[in-house]
Amino acid sequence: MHKLTLYSLSIIFSACSYHSPQTSEKPSDFPVKLVLHSPISIEKATEVKEKIGQAFTRLSDEFNLSEKEVFNVHIWQDYNDYLSAQKVNIGASYEGSAGYVFSKNDLAVYYNDDMVENIEHEFIHAASLHLNNEFGNNPRWLWEAVAIYESGEFTHPQQIEYLRNGDFPSLSELNGMLTPDGANKIYQVGYLLAEFIIEKWGRAKYLQLIQESGHLNNVLSVSEKEFEEEWKQFVSAKYIN
Repeated sequence: MHKLTLYSLSIIFSACSYHSPQTSEKPSDFPVKLVLHSPISIEKATEVKEKIGQAFTRLSDEFNLSEKEVFNVHIWQDYNDYLSAQKVNIGASYEGSAGYVFSKNDLAVYYNDDMVENIEHEFIHAASLHLNNEFGNNPRWLWEAVAIYESGEFTHPQQIEYLRNGDFPSLSELNGMLTPDGANKIYQVGYLLAEFIIEKWGRAKYLQLIQESGHLNNVLSVSEKEFEEEWKQFVSAKYIN
């Protein structure tokens, strides 16, 4: 898989009708353009733009974002059309996905009940590419952990049976791609990984880890095995024991 043709993948719910592409009619103070492959309400368009604007404001300094650039947000209601466009944009389609990015300024999402939250997740993916243009799924565990943490997608470890049982996934396992059977474990534990890095080493090291594509030894001076063990101890002590 191409490093930069990646992309966040989340579970989908429903599909609606298709219409010709159009751009949002309502202007925004934030540099975002909605490319509508299906119609959405002015209220929903405003909500989408406000969500991205909030994330932009929060992350602009750390992620090297410029107010002069424009983020294009493509939205589909017909799921088959969404998948067809995904194959064109990134070379493959992923059944079960609800969003992806295909450049550091281009986001695509499927219109469902979680669309606004999915857009924030995808925007953070795009934003992280401004720190490292080679970061897309490289490595996947950190790529997703950053988007999950920065968009506040927290799942309490007490709700995750395998964590309660002490069966923590390895980073290698978390690098697996989404399958038609559902999302892999990174979507459940990604927040915990980013939280661990920030609490133990600080946000500057976390950002450096993004810039260096997750090279743990170079940035944090730990091996992958040491990182996994310390992460398990952190989560167990803070949330489970």
